[in-house]
Amino acid sequence: LFGRSVRWFVDMPAPTDSIDPAFVLTTVDHAVFRSKDGPVHINCMFREPLAPSTEPFHPIESPRYKAWLSHKRPYTEYGDPSAGRNSQVAPLHIAPLHKALQMAQRPLFILGRLQGESPNIQQSVVELCKTYGGIAITDISSQSRLGWGHEMSSYALKSLEFVLAKENEVAFSPDFVVQFGATSLSKRLSQSLQSNPPEEYWVVDHRVRRIDPSHIVSHRLQSEPTTLLGEWIEFLRDELLEMPDTQQKKPKTSKKGYNPWSKGESGSRGINEVLSIWLSKDVLGQGLTEQAVALMVSEALSQDHILCLGSSNSVRHMDTFAATSGAPVSVLTNRGASGIDGTIASAIGYAIGHQKRPVILLGDLALLYDLNSLALCAAHRAVVVVVNNDGGGIFSHLPIRDHKSFFEPLFGTPHGFGFEGAASMFGLSYAMPTTQESFKESYESAFAKDEACIIEVRTHREENLAEHVRLLSKLTSRLRNKGA
Repeated sequence: LFGRSVRWFVDMPAPTDSIDPAFVLTTVDHAVFRSKDGPVHINCMFREPLAPSTEPFHPIESPRYKAWLSHKRPYTEYGDPSAGRNSQVAPLHIAPLHKALQMAQRPLFILGRLQGESPNIQQSVVELCKTYGGIAITDISSQSRLGWGHEMSSYALKSLEFVLAKENEVAFSPDFVVQFGATSLSKRLSQSLQSNPPEEYWVVDHRVRRIDPSHIVSHRLQSEPTTLLGEWIEFLRDELLEMPDTQQKKPKTSKKGYNPWSKGESGSRGINEVLSIWLSKDVLGQGLTEQAVALMVSEALSQDHILCLGSSNSVRHMDTFAATSGAPVSVLTNRGASGIDGTIASAIGYAIGHQKRPVILLGDLALLYDLNSLALCAAHRAVVVVVNNDGGGIFSHLPIRDHKSFFEPLFGTPHGFGFEGAASMFGLSYAMPTTQESFKESYESAFAKDEACIIEVRTHREENLAEHVRLLSKLTSRLRNKGA
């Protein structure tokens, strides 16, 4: 991570009984010795689950793995990398993908982290869904999660984390997946696809690095994702394809609840109608919760803004609760779903590149780790919304929270700081609203005065977890009543 900027670096392997304790002790001693004349970096690896578990390990043998044993093809096939470097995506990328998709019954298009214009990406994915009878999932970093039109609501699922929760009964079993860009931050999506892998899983990205954390990718195409999207639509238009009857193409499901690939109220559109009600302020309640803050920020965005999201709860709450009716602004998620260093600095750089005003939603730890970058905010009129739950709120969602003796000092990490003094030091205006009405007033005032500000929202980690559980219960009830 830090390259030659540190005096010494070491990877500490994940703990096992086979590791000699002496290795750990001598490594720590050497690190302390080397740190006397500069920083050292010890990278400690841990396997999930982080909490102690007594459940036995059972290896997964998927149908694809069993099929691989009987043929001589690679487990993951890689396309010609030179084709992806051309200004025009080679037909050899699109033609086999098109042919394979025509045989699919339940195609799924995943839009991961992408760069590009939101309307173009949305229009392209709608065309793919129409052509192949598919549905789409748009990550908050895909530049296509905000500002949906009617057609996107008919073909794309929003708020996937709650839809795929085990408490809900949604028939979700794609037989063909095409992923554009980096992996979605949705852990439930990854778990769902890993436990029930599709027959084919294609990943399109221009980077050489692996994008296969669940080890289920069957085909890897090295092409710029948005470029391939555009070329794919041109390919379809040149072919003058007729749209298939997707309703006849879809098999009936024996599972209860919604099947997203069905048409109308029984499919994606019906689920999104339920979610639209569920994501309204009436269901979210009147309190100034972390979930309500994400919704209100997304509703207030305009075409003159860019949105930068901090890691952990900030990016997840926006992915889940953002209104799809707001402006389709450019979104920056710093280092995806992990890492809190340099969030403010990255946001200012992103705003300079886009020549637009930055709106930054982040947590207290992310702001503390980049406090000096507040010096950049005044000149660029940044609106910084910091949700202060006094520590690492994301860890309250993990089983490790039940281990009280070490949870607070090692995972919760409370600090007791507020940010009014920091705002004063860097010449920023400051507000600490306590209601939705006062938050809206603070937000609107910041734009009316055309000045940089910090809006601090104080929350509690335990209450945020309780609100998460309450909303899941509410949605589960609504989906079951709708699907009954």
